Amino acid sequence: MSRLSAIAAKDPIVPTFRACALRDDPADVRDTYAWHASTYVEQPALADLRRSFVDAVLRAQTPKACLIAPFGYGKTASVIGLWNACSQGGLLVAPPISCNSFTELAGAIYDWLAFALPDLAPSLAEAHDTFLVSSAESLACHDERVFGIPFDQTITAIRDKLQRGYLDFDDVSINLLAFIDQATAIAQLAGYSGLVVMIDEFQQLLGNANKGTLTALRQFIWGLRVRKIPFGLVMTMDPDTERTLSDRAGDILHRIKDDGFYD
Repeated sequence: MSRLSAIAAKDPIVPTFRACALRDDPADVRDTYAWHASTYVEQPALADLRRSFVDAVLRAQTPKACLIAPFGYGKTASVIGLWNACSQGGLLVAPPISCNSFTELAGAIYDWLAFALPDLAPSLAEAHDTFLVSSAESLACHDERVFGIPFDQTITAIRDKLQRGYLDFDDVSINLLAFIDQATAIAQLAGYSGLVVMIDEFQQLLGNANKGTLTALRQFIWGLRVRKIPFGLVMTMDPDTERTLSDRAGDILHRIKDDGFYD
């Protein structure tokens, strides 16, 4: 199929894969996004953002980028183009996915890296398992301290719920940062210059923006801000989500904007 025919055959809206797709069929995600990327025409403003963003990752500035637009304005197509371009720049890039929790995000990162780096799957599994264990233990200790529920009685159930993405709490974001540190180091060990993670439809992760979610997000964004590793985070969100963050957690939005990759 010629490139013009491929463009003509495209749907007007590019769907986003859920995080579970990176576990169930990562090759399909790669091939589908690669097809969309082959028909993507990069706009000058996004080309400038992409070049500066890649440079910031390579300089270990741990940049955060965010694209804001209403539904149907090409956010997903743009971030797929960015995924493809960053991949050509020597970075290991987890493709854009939507997720409902930080545990689901950690699982998506693990699933993609295990697919992309099969020889290092044992090290990745150990790092992800440490994330799950430390998160579950933190919550089990909290339940024992606050509610008097014995630690051994709750740890297995909590870990299972975390693994399925049913639970999220403040300490999860701290443990996610530690997991990202290890995942980035493993990507470098495999010969990549750095690691990039892309969250599409950020409103799915934010949910109803309750206090716990905002606290976890604040810890995560501030934790990235003080790190100096070759890791980059790309997000997309709609204007309503941007307004919610501006009204309820303006400091988080300011920290995202600080890096200069906000469009």
